[in-house]
Amino acid sequence: MDTITVDAGELAAAVKYASRWVPGRPAAPINGGMLFRAGQGWLDLYALNDVATGRASVPLDVLTEGAAGSFVVSGRLIAAVAAPLGGGSVQLEPAAAEVRMTNGRFWTTLPLMTEDDYPSVGAGHPLVGKFSGHALADAIRRVAPAASRN
Repeated sequence: MDTITVDAGELAAAVKYASRWVPGRPAAPINGGMLFRAGQGWLDLYALNDVATGRASVPLDVLTEGAAGSFVVSGRLIAAVAAPLGGGSVQLEPAAAEVRMTNGRFWTTLPLMTEDDYPSVGAGHPLVGKFSGHALADAIRRVAPAASRN
């Protein structure tokens, strides 16, 4: 896998969302990991606990030839590193034992976890619709008065 390039703000938001499913005290260290899966214009992030799976997707800015694939890193570590990222883009460069993450002049390496040990995650449900946040907010505003308050 070569370099994956995504928007820094979108990656930080996706990591923050998916990390809600990373258990605080996992039974096995691999259960505290976050799976990154790149391909077809998207970088999907998966985290899971005993009850549910969290998934967030980020559109890829650049996916170099042969970069489709996946890797697992510590969910807590990537959440701590991604939160303060600046603007611009982030390059993720997976290697044999680590992922190099670069954002402007900042760079760090994150150790890889064994992907074979990571619990299986499905492909997810197909996209059935798409709408803007403004449309959702407008629909909620219209039906909220009818909601029960007891």
